[in-house]
Amino acid sequence: MVIVLLAMVWQLSGCSGGSDDPLSSGPLVISGTISVESRTRVDSDTADDRFRGTAIANDSVSQPQQLPSPVILGGYLSYTGGSYPAQGDGFVFPYYADAVDRYRFDLAPGQRVVLQFFPEGSPGITAPDTRATLSGAGQADQSQDWQPGDGPLAFPAFEGSARTTHDLAVEATAGGPVRYVLTIDDEGAPGMGGVAAAAEFMPGEALIGFREPVLAAQGVTGAGTVAALGVSEARAVGKGAWHLRQAPMALARQYSPQERQRAEQDTLAWIASLRQRDDVLWAEPNYVYRSQNDGVNPPGNNPEYVNQRWHYELINLPSAWQLVNNPGQGIRVAVLDTGVFSSTPVDGGNWHPDLEANLIILPGSDFVDGDSNPANPGSGGVARTSFHGTHVAGIVAAVDNDIGVIGVAPSARIVPVRVLDSDGVGTTAALINAIDWVVGDGSPKADIINLSLGGTGASAPLNAALVRARDAGIVVVAAAGNQNTSQLTYPAAFPSVIAVGAVDAQQSRASYSNFGDWVDVMAPGGDVASLLQASWIFSTYGDDRLGVFRPTYDRLVGTSMATPHVAGVIALMQAARHEPLTPELIRAHLSQGALTDPLPDCDGCGVGLINAVRALSAAVGDELGSVLYADPARLQFFGSVTTLNLDLFAVGEPGDITEVAAPDTLPDWLSLGDLLGDGPKYSLSVSIDGAQLEQERTYRHTLTFSYRVNQNSELRTLDVPVAVLLGDRPQDRNAGRHYVLLVDAEDTRITRAEAIVTVVNGEYRFEFAGVEPGEYYLVAGSDLDNNGFICENGESCAEYPVNGFPEPFVFDGERSLTGLQLTTSFSRPSLTQTDLQQPGNQRYRRLSEGNAPVTQGRSIR
Repeated sequence: MVIVLLAMVWQLSGCSGGSDDPLSSGPLVISGTISVESRTRVDSDTADDRFRGTAIANDSVSQPQQLPSPVILGGYLSYTGGSYPAQGDGFVFPYYADAVDRYRFDLAPGQRVVLQFFPEGSPGITAPDTRATLSGAGQADQSQDWQPGDGPLAFPAFEGSARTTHDLAVEATAGGPVRYVLTIDDEGAPGMGGVAAAAEFMPGEALIGFREPVLAAQGVTGAGTVAALGVSEARAVGKGAWHLRQAPMALARQYSPQERQRAEQDTLAWIASLRQRDDVLWAEPNYVYRSQNDGVNPPGNNPEYVNQRWHYELINLPSAWQLVNNPGQGIRVAVLDTGVFSSTPVDGGNWHPDLEANLIILPGSDFVDGDSNPANPGSGGVARTSFHGTHVAGIVAAVDNDIGVIGVAPSARIVPVRVLDSDGVGTTAALINAIDWVVGDGSPKADIINLSLGGTGASAPLNAALVRARDAGIVVVAAAGNQNTSQLTYPAAFPSVIAVGAVDAQQSRASYSNFGDWVDVMAPGGDVASLLQASWIFSTYGDDRLGVFRPTYDRLVGTSMATPHVAGVIALMQAARHEPLTPELIRAHLSQGALTDPLPDCDGCGVGLINAVRALSAAVGDELGSVLYADPARLQFFGSVTTLNLDLFAVGEPGDITEVAAPDTLPDWLSLGDLLGDGPKYSLSVSIDGAQLEQERTYRHTLTFSYRVNQNSELRTLDVPVAVLLGDRPQDRNAGRHYVLLVDAEDTRITRAEAIVTVVNGEYRFEFAGVEPGEYYLVAGSDLDNNGFICENGESCAEYPVNGFPEPFVFDGERSLTGLQLTTSFSRPSLTQTDLQQPGNQRYRRLSEGNAPVTQGRSIR
C-alpha cells in the first residue's frame, strides 16, 4: 500500500543569505531555480492569495493594478465563494468571491488585448459567466461577454497614432471560479499568445507506431495483442502507423459534454500507458481537424464574374491569364475536404456544372465512409460548412464555361478527396490515409494537395505523411487558421507545408487570420468583419434544403478560401514550366519574395501577398534558376533571447551561387558572427545588445545579403527582416506563488513532496531535504483558483527539464542534485506543440494542507 504524506513546508519570506545553506547538516538535497519568463505578471488577489492572507485588492476604479505592455498575466475570478469537493483525505480547499479585477496599461498602435477563460469545472461548481470592458481616453468603452464554450475574447487592435493609457475591467457576472489569461501583444509577436488552445481529439482512440517492423506488420492483428493494448478495433494507417479504438465505432462519439471530458482524460492516461510499452515507439491521440472558413451569408444565386473580381485582381490574376494559354492545363490538384457537390450524392455524378468538366473521380477517394464516392452527402439544410469542399474546389479550378464562376487555374483538374464530414470535421487517421493514397506507389494522383483545414494537433505520423508527399514531388498548401493568434495550426505549421494566411480587400491581414513566423504567404480570404459581403470570397456551393440538392454559389470567409488561391497559382506555375517545378524550388522562390508583393505593415504575414504574374515569371524565367534563400525567413528576438542562428541555402544549381556576403552596415544594437560555409549552405549567428535598446519598445532592421549567380552576373540581394521585442526587468516578473512538487514517476497522480515558494527578482528558489531515493518528475506551478492542482490551463507551470517535455530523473540518495533550472510561464505549450512524446498538459495534485510531513521542502533566498 502506498501512503501519501505531506512534505513539511517552510516559508522563509524576507530572509537573506546564500542558496547553498543546507536545511540541516546531514540530509542530501534536491535544489534549483525557476525563472519567470519575460513580461509575466499575475492577478494580485487570487483565491490562493486570499487563502494565505496576502491578497492585494485590484477592484478599485481609481487604483487598478498597473501592467506593462506587452504582457501575459494569469488571473482568477468568481462571483460566489464556497468550497471545492473534498480531497481523498477529507481536506477541503476553499474558493472566494472576487467579482472584478481592474488593470491599467498603455497600448501602442497595433497592439491587441485578448482574454482566455478556463472554468474550474469541478462537480457541483456553477459554470461562470464573465464580461470584459476596455476603455481608453477619448474612446467609447468596448464590452464583451463570455460564457463556457466560447472561444478567446479578443478586442480589435488599437488604431491610435501613439501609445495611449487604457483600463480593463474583467468581471465575473455569475457562477463559480474561473481562471483567465490576459495577453497584450504586438501583432506578429511570437510567444505572447497565451495558453495554447487544447488540441481536440477523439476520445477512446489513438495512433501508435511500433519499434520493430515485424511488430508493425503482425503485432496488432492478433487477438491477444489487441486485448493487451486495451482496444476493440485496430487497423493500419499510413506507413507503419496503427489506428486503435477502445470501443466500437458506433459508440465512439456518444458522449455528453461531461462524459467527453472524463473520456478525454481517460484517453490521455491510456495513451500514456501505451507509451510505456517496450514495443511501442510512439503514441498520440487521433486529433480532430476542421475546415477553416469563418462565415457564410444566405445562398447567393448570381454567377457573374463580377463577384470574384476583387480577390482575383488583388493577386494580379487577370493579367496572368493573358500570359499563358489554357492556364493550369495538365496539372492535378487534390482537394482534401468535405467532398464536392452532386445533385445525386448517394450515387455520385451530376456534379456542380462549374466543376464537372474538371473533376477526376478516382476509386477509393472517400475516407469518411470508406468508398469511392467523394460526393458531399449534405446535412439536410444549408449548414455553414456543408459544401465547404465545393467552394474550395471552385476557387482552384472552376471551369471557364460562361455558366458561372471561374477558378484561378481553370484548365487544371480537381481530384476531390473526402476527409471531412458534412460538419467539416475529420481526423488524423483519415488525413494520413488520404495523403498516402494521393502519393500512391511511385505515381502520385496529383501534383498539388490543398488542405483548407486545420487544428492544433501536431501529429507525428501526419507530419511523416506530408514529408512523403513532398518527397514524391507534391506541393502541399494548407490554411493557417482563423483564430487571430500566433499559435501554431497544423498541418499548415509543418515544415513541408506552405502555410497560407488571409488578407482582406485592403491588403491588410484579415481580422481572423492567424499570423507568425511560421506563416509563409498571404492570399485573399475576405473579412468577416466587413459589412460589405462583396468583399467576401465568391465561389461554387450547394443547397440541400428539404433534401433537394441544387448547385448554387456563395460567399465564404477564411484562410480556407485563401489557401486555394495559392494552390491555383502554383498550378499555373507548374503548367507553364517546361521542366518539373519541385516543392523545394517553389519554396525557394517563395522565400526569395519572387512570387509575392510585400506587405510592409503586416508582421507575421510571411513574404507577402501572392502575385500570379510574378509567380509565372519566376516559373518560366531563367534568371531565377538558382537562388539563395534564408531559414528562417525572418528573425524575431523575444524575451531574454539575444542570439539566433541563420542559415542561407543555395537552391537550383548550387555551384552557380558565388560571392555570398553579409551586410556591412548595421545599427549599434545588432551584430553578426562570421559567415561560415562555401555552399550550398552558409551559416552565421545574429545577436542583439540589450544595453543599446530602450525597454518596452520594438526594434526592426533588414539584413541585406548579396550574392551572384555565376561570376559575371549582376549582384543580387536577399533580405532577412529582424524584429526585437525587449524583455522587462527581472524584479518586476511574477507568475504567482509556486508549489514545487516531486511527483512519483510511475504514477503521476501521487505527489511525494512539496515546497511553497515566492518570487524574488524574477526567480523562485527551492530546496528539498530528506527525499527518499526514487524516480521523480519535478514540476512547479501556481494554483490561482486554490483548487489543489497546478499546471492546469490558465495556471503558470514549470516542468523539468523543459515545459511540455517533463522527463523523470533518478535520485539515488547518495549525492545531492543541485542547480536544477526550470522556466515558468502562463504560456505553457500544449500537448500538440510538443508532438506528444511525453505526458503533457496534465495537472498535478498539490498535497493537502492537513497531511503530516514526510520530507522537508522550502523556499530559499
